[in-house]
Amino acid sequence: MSAPHTPESFWANVKKQPSGCWEWQGCTNVPNGYGLVRWDRKQRVTHRVAAFISGMIVDVKAPPNKQDKTHVLHTCDNKLCCNPDHLYLGSYSDNLRHAYKTGLKKPACGEHANSKLTALKVRQIFTKRRQGQPRASVANQFGISKAMVDKIAQGNAWKHITKEFLA
Repeated sequence: MSAPHTPESFWANVKKQPSGCWEWQGCTNVPNGYGLVRWDRKQRVTHRVAAFISGMIVDVKAPPNKQDKTHVLHTCDNKLCCNPDHLYLGSYSDNLRHAYKTGLKKPACGEHANSKLTALKVRQIFTKRRQGQPRASVANQFGISKAMVDKIAQGNAWKHITKEFLA
C-alpha cells in the first residue's frame, strides 16, 4: 500500500518560478499538458488539488456538470501552475471563453485544415435554403450531407454565423 498523499508531499513537487507560477514537477498528461497526481485514490489534475488544499474548493473531484461554477481555471494560462493566487473558479463556459479570448484555443470552424466549410459558405448555404433551394441540391453544391444543410438552415450548426440571420 502506498503512503497517503499529504499537502506537504504535494507541494514538494512544485517549483516556484520567477513569473510567480508554481509549476508542477511531477507527472503530466501528455496530450493536454496538465499536471497529474494521485489524490484520494484517483488521478487528479494538480491545479484542482492545489485549489482543494488551499481551501478554494471543498471537493477535489471534478465538477459533475459543465454549468457548475467550481471548475478551477488559470489566470496565468500555465497548465502546470498550482499557485492558488493564479487560480479562480468558473464554469466550463467561462474556461472556453477565456481560452478563445487569450488565443489558447482557436475556433475550428473554417480554420481547420479538414473543414469543408467557411463562414462565407455557411452564409451561402443558409441563404440558398431560405430561398427555397432543395437541401439535396445545396448539399451537392457544397459537398456536405443533407443533414448538415438542415442543421445550418435551422441554426443548430455554425451558430456563431447563423445567429446573424436568426436575430
